Amino acid sequence: MKGLFKLPVLVSLTVLLGAACVAQGPLVSKATPKVTPTSSSQSPSPLAVPSQSPSQSLPQPPSASPSPSQQASPASAYAGPGSWISRGEMSTPRADFAAVAFSSGEVLLIGGETSSTTDTATVDLFQPPSDTFNPNPPPPMKTPRNGLSATLLPNGKVLVAGGSSTPNGPALASAELYDPTTNTWSDAAPMAEARAHHVAVLMNNGRVFVAGGDGGGGVDPQTNEIYDPVTNTWTGAQTFFGYRPSGPALAVLSDGRVMIFGGVSLVQPGNNLEIYDPGPVRTTQPGAR
Repeated sequence: MKGLFKLPVLVSLTVLLGAACVAQGPLVSKATPKVTPTSSSQSPSPLAVPSQSPSQSLPQPPSASPSPSQQASPASAYAGPGSWISRGEMSTPRADFAAVAFSSGEVLLIGGETSSTTDTATVDLFQPPSDTFNPNPPPPMKTPRNGLSATLLPNGKVLVAGGSSTPNGPALASAELYDPTTNTWSDAAPMAEARAHHVAVLMNNGRVFVAGGDGGGGVDPQTNEIYDPVTNTWTGAQTFFGYRPSGPALAVLSDGRVMIFGGVSLVQPGNNLEIYDPGPVRTTQPGAR
């Protein structure tokens, strides 16, 4: 029964509030109107672009990041020193090939495998500072080769020695010379032993020291050889103490001696070091580089 006495009071309040709203108008109309300050009394928004006169130049905001389809190609995305940049393609795919840099800065890329079953005799010539491959490269070698060595001689010619004419095929003993002045290949005297995946280095006396390598067919070379570009002949050098037919590294010391490191001995890589002394002719000779 007590709730019945409250009902008239609630109804009366509702009527009174409604009447007040009608008399005063909508409540929203009583809100303080928004005042837009003038440009003279308003700080610009961080996102606002200020107006400028035709003679005034202001920095422009950075543009939005390009979509993936708009991004620069790798060839033009050079990020400065310490970064890589794409610079075209060779005339053919190559693996297990050789490269020689000339004093002009040009780089000769020689031979190699183009597939698991094919070798190539072709060469490419890379030309800085344009960073492009010569569309008219030098002629190919006389023999396709992979696993070859290539050495720049003091007379400017390139000695190519050994390698294999087919992937995993028998090694070659033959050698060739490339003459950049005549843009031709010619036969050089062959090595005494066939070898591929060997190492070669130009000694201080202008001769080429060749070591190690795979013979193919289970027979690996046991000798080292030295090429003399003046007489176009090969002579034998003393063999190593350790057996290292594949994967050694060569370096020439300032006094003319030759160092050989590591290499596979039988089935395991070795960690020993040997030094070869060419004797009285180990120093630089007239005409040598």
